[in-house]
Amino acid sequence: MYYPVAVDGALFSAGDSHASQGDSELSGTAIECSLTGTFQLILRKRDTLAGTPLAELGYPLLETQDEWVVHGFSYPNYLAELGPDAQSAIFEKSSLDLAMRDAFRKMRHFLMTVRGLQRGRGDLAHVGGRRLRGDAGRGRQLGCPRHR
Repeated sequence: MYYPVAVDGALFSAGDSHASQGDSELSGTAIECSLTGTFQLILRKRDTLAGTPLAELGYPLLETQDEWVVHGFSYPNYLAELGPDAQSAIFEKSSLDLAMRDAFRKMRHFLMTVRGLQRGRGDLAHVGGRRLRGDAGRGRQLGCPRHR
């Protein structure tokens, strides 16, 4: 998992663990549990990423053995976008449409950067129509196979 760090001295926190969960957070059913994990954090400074697919990454990216997965949000920078009441407004203003649109834009940018795909040539239409795997139940993820 790649997370861009935007704040000097940032900390890492993991939480909201589920032993089982229905259709994501949308269904409202989950078995909350306490988990203890071991994490290995590797800090990669932006200046060391030149020439790699991560050089222009400004959003979280999950890389598995088989896919890249981006996460979309209704308001990716909600603290700045929604103002002083952002913590409560985010729940009122979020939508599945906005989150999927954000995930698509991020995946499109990533594929144009990594695979050299271009708008207007049909490259992205092919990928969007046949290669992307969306998780509309969660409303915030798009996955693309890493290998052709």
